[in-house]
Amino acid sequence: IITGGADFLVRSFETAPEARDRETQTMEAQSDSITCLAVTDHAVIVGSEDRTVVVYDYPSFEYQSMIARTTAPVRDLEVSSDREWVGIACDEEETLLMVRINNISQTLRLKGHTRSIHSLTFHPAEPRLASVDGEGTVRIWDYSDLSHPTCIKTLPCVTPGNKSESSTCKLQWHPRGQWLAIPTHNNDVTIYDTSTWKSAACLAKQHQAPVSRCDWSSNGAYLVSIDPEGGFVIWDTLKQTPIFHDKHQAGLSHVAWNPKGNILAMTDVQGMLTIWDDVIPNANDLVLPHIPIASGSAVKPNSNLLASTAKPDIASVKDKVASLAIIASDSDSDIEDFIVHDNGIADGIEDRRTRSSGKSESFDHPYFQPGSTPFALNRCILAYNMIGIVSAIDHDTHNTINVDFHDKALHRSFHFTDHYKFSMASLSERGVLFGTEATADEPSLISYRPYESWAANSDWLYRLPMGEELLALSMTSTHSAIVTSQGFLRVFTSSGLQLAIYTISPDIVCLAGGGPNFLVVYQGGSGTSLYYRLFDAEKKVLSQQGAIPLPEEVGLQWAGFSDDTDIPALYDTRGNLLVLDKFRLPGQGQWVPIWDGSVTIPSADEEQLTHDPNARVQSDQWLWVVGFSSTQSQRRRGLRYTLRRPPPVPVVPRPLLTQLDLRMPLLNHDAAVSQLEERLLRASLFAINQRTDPLAPEPNSQAALSATDPAVLREFLQEDKLTLQLIQAACKADRIYRALDLTSLLHLPKSIDAAVKIAMFHRYPTLAERINLVKQTKFIDDEESLNPPVTQSYRNPPPASTTMIYPRSPRPAREPPVTQSAVEYTPGPSLNSALNRPAPGQSRRAPVDDSDVRSPMSSRMGGMAAQSELASESPRKPTSIVSRNPFAVKKPVVAAALEPEVIPRGNSFFNAVDHLMQSKGMLLVPLLLVGS
Repeated sequence: IITGGADFLVRSFETAPEARDRETQTMEAQSDSITCLAVTDHAVIVGSEDRTVVVYDYPSFEYQSMIARTTAPVRDLEVSSDREWVGIACDEEETLLMVRINNISQTLRLKGHTRSIHSLTFHPAEPRLASVDGEGTVRIWDYSDLSHPTCIKTLPCVTPGNKSESSTCKLQWHPRGQWLAIPTHNNDVTIYDTSTWKSAACLAKQHQAPVSRCDWSSNGAYLVSIDPEGGFVIWDTLKQTPIFHDKHQAGLSHVAWNPKGNILAMTDVQGMLTIWDDVIPNANDLVLPHIPIASGSAVKPNSNLLASTAKPDIASVKDKVASLAIIASDSDSDIEDFIVHDNGIADGIEDRRTRSSGKSESFDHPYFQPGSTPFALNRCILAYNMIGIVSAIDHDTHNTINVDFHDKALHRSFHFTDHYKFSMASLSERGVLFGTEATADEPSLISYRPYESWAANSDWLYRLPMGEELLALSMTSTHSAIVTSQGFLRVFTSSGLQLAIYTISPDIVCLAGGGPNFLVVYQGGSGTSLYYRLFDAEKKVLSQQGAIPLPEEVGLQWAGFSDDTDIPALYDTRGNLLVLDKFRLPGQGQWVPIWDGSVTIPSADEEQLTHDPNARVQSDQWLWVVGFSSTQSQRRRGLRYTLRRPPPVPVVPRPLLTQLDLRMPLLNHDAAVSQLEERLLRASLFAINQRTDPLAPEPNSQAALSATDPAVLREFLQEDKLTLQLIQAACKADRIYRALDLTSLLHLPKSIDAAVKIAMFHRYPTLAERINLVKQTKFIDDEESLNPPVTQSYRNPPPASTTMIYPRSPRPAREPPVTQSAVEYTPGPSLNSALNRPAPGQSRRAPVDDSDVRSPMSSRMGGMAAQSELASESPRKPTSIVSRNPFAVKKPVVAAALEPEVIPRGNSFFNAVDHLMQSKGMLLVPLLLVGS
């Protein structure tokens, strides 16, 4: 085994068990860290960060020659199958370099990549090689014509693109050259058929981080894959099932099979070399990795892995594969060669790959903890939200946990030594919740630490039972929740009280908390759909549940709640931010996009930052969401990274926090009117979800408006301002029907009056009338309560035989005519208090009886006809005289009970007369003479 590391040394180890105790052969090969190695039977080729590629003799380790000097550190080396050429990939170099080992003057430059090249691999038999760049694009080259090497195939965005210098993505040809294994998205390894360059198989659902390297066994029966977090899996390519999977204590950097033995070697980022003997068990149903498979013979199936089912014969598999149109081949013999000679990757492939429609049948979404990052350079972020940051530093035996807050005046930052080595955390307003993953010896545990408390011993800790592993955790200000591998959702209070336990799918994707709610996102048993459940921890009810409407192959990147309205939100890999509208109404939730992924901030490398909302995505940046509010979306911005799926995560040092304005993806957004419509729609969306009862009717009277929450009234006012601007624009554009349609969206009476003024200003009286009708319809109760209708009230009519007359005092048979005379006036109550005047629109003449609506002449004649009868009666003392008009003839006496109910009028005229009479001390009293 040949190794090289950051200590500039190249070492040689013996793999035979009896020779491993011998002293290793060491050579100081370079003046800088060694980044890659390539070996032949008699040479070792070394690439390093000093930008040189040097050849040493093996086993003497004597210097032979420098075959290349590059402009950037060398990233990968590979020797061709004929041992004549060496391929060189380096940072910041978009050209793949090939140098002939025995004649360094002969070089080939393969141009076509747009980013620095990560790795390359040569075909085992033909003059071909495959390379992958930082953008995730794989190119296949044919250099059979040395004068003109060409790119014969391009697979765009296949791998998780990453421009980080520390990242790797090593692809590998099958020993027979008919298949190419490539680490792809979703932490999978995809195997491509080199005859059609279509995906033939997918090795999935084992890694928790993107696969960095994979390597075939010498006979092609097995494949080993590793990831930077220490996970490694050995796959049986016949059945596409893992034989063994485990996690190393440190991140793995390289892996290789022994070409002549059942041995596997791995190196990690801490400089440790691990040699694994007897990797594949010596069983009857498993072939050893170094024993060639004879042509025409097939490997016996593993009865345990196939659940004791017999292996189908070649013809049945051939028919099944052909019917699914998974592998395009020219003849049946090609399919048979694929199954027999290449140890069969097709078994069970119908359950994993695409059907004839071309759509993926299954999509395994990786788990993620919102606001967390994996370890890089012994550091990671455990939790990041709008409250603060929880970060960890790995010291091998323990971790150091740092808790920092954005608002230093709210809480003081602190740190402590972590001997449990917490792997996840959640930050809330009152404390931090930590958790660890289970190991072979220790179970998972959760621990809560408050920032401050009035009571002692406010922190608490729970250990989960062995076999129940912690998968996710989250916190709100009052509750904590965890999801375990047993399918349990456990809810705790801030004091550690176990409040509730529910069952849920263990295929958890993420868990987030906000307000009184917890949002759980999980994957269904089959298909591509993701599902969600929204639990109310305070009421112990399931508020919402359903499928998340995402296109195929689109996953989630962040989940959380808004800072001010507690609206559940999701951020997908397309760059769209979704919120759950009407989440307070059970069964009425709908996911609404409020952020368009095609718009983002400009590059921070520019000296002048633009705030143009229509600025398109820059190629050297990506977005990492940490939170959002109803007015602004707050995200992380990283530099020198490409926006790919899935995007990378921030590393040390942390990039700055950037605020971006929300924007719903409405049509024709460049127009000013569409931008107003978007603002109105977004304001209405957040206003409705902020109310306790989103379906509560709007106030339709002044009393209801007075009783409305001032915060709601402010929201109504803001929405009405935007609506009035749209009405103004509609009137300018002669879109009268739209202006009337917008009027129905107004909330306040004053806003409708303003709409009337806008219509009249633009000379649309018909529109103004219709707007007034809208006001009457919306506020009809208010109009009736504030302005009652003007109507005359009548009592039941008197009997028909009764004739009403004016009572008078007894007088002589003949009296001289009485004329208007001056009478002494004694100051008393004001004239206005004694006068009852009719309302506008009524007759100034007072009726004789409020239930008899007859003409004055008929009333007068009735009184004269009854005069003789009244003369014989005993005289009555007349009641006080009530004057109705100072210039009219005074009526004798009118009974108070018969006085009609009148409505007051304006008093200006009578006030003037009253003032004049009081100043003279006299009163003109109108009298009425009733003749005999």
